[in-house]
Amino acid sequence: MDMQQQLQDLSHVVSAVANQHRAIHDHINNESGTLKSFLTNLFGRSATNFPSRLADSESLLLRLTKLLDNLSVFEREQGPSLTADQTHYFDVLFKFSDALRQTVSSLVKRQQMLVSVAKGRLSLGDRSLFDRLRRNPPNWKNFKDVSGQYEKAIKAQQAIGKELNDLAPLIFS
Repeated sequence: MDMQQQLQDLSHVVSAVANQHRAIHDHINNESGTLKSFLTNLFGRSATNFPSRLADSESLLLRLTKLLDNLSVFEREQGPSLTADQTHYFDVLFKFSDALRQTVSSLVKRQQMLVSVAKGRLSLGDRSLFDRLRRNPPNWKNFKDVSGQYEKAIKAQQAIGKELNDLAPLIFS
């Protein structure tokens, strides 16, 4: 298999993982951004299945770690055989994959916090999730910080993704 085809295959794998993150992110937003979610949070229950989304995120983080390992092996074994354009594309693909790992890592931290706050319902009474976060300022501040880190990671990943898309004609032509 030639190098261009190998890079295309790696790109498809990275794209599949990015799509998996997008699906998890969208699922979380869809669960938490509905009238049902609003009403259940208003009455002290959470509509979002935080432990399940955490498990999905952790599984994706493991997949990304393996993907980055595979990309490192490819670079070590095939890097010297790549043309200058292929090397440039691969470097941005690797950078995008690492940014995606950072994004998912931030998502895992965010979901871990939400799971721990949701579990706190048992000891704090049957209040809404965001009420519990607000009544405990350190948790609310931590939640805002972790959510901010996640949003920042998404923006960085998107910027690198745009760069990667702009370089696609080097490999997919």
